[in-house]
Amino acid sequence: MMGKLRNLEQRRDILVRRSIAQRALVSLRVQPAAKGLGAVDRAIAFARAHPVLTGAAAAGLVLIGPRFIARWLLRAAPLYSLIRRL
Repeated sequence: MMGKLRNLEQRRDILVRRSIAQRALVSLRVQPAAKGLGAVDRAIAFARAHPVLTGAAAAGLVLIGPRFIARWLLRAAPLYSLIRRL
């Protein structure tokens, strides 16, 4: 009986160590995306806190149209990357 308990305890220790190593690996792999995910989380929180403003912005985007938005984004992208480098 004691042998089985020691075996289970050793197995548990191995699994706990493996779990710690896996958590560290996941943390390292997710770290580059954490900044972007934080921005998405803040945007969602803003949208939930201001539903009327969010609805008005969505309606405005629908009225403007996807072609106009795409042209504007293509023109704004170089400026954004320039400002970001500064």
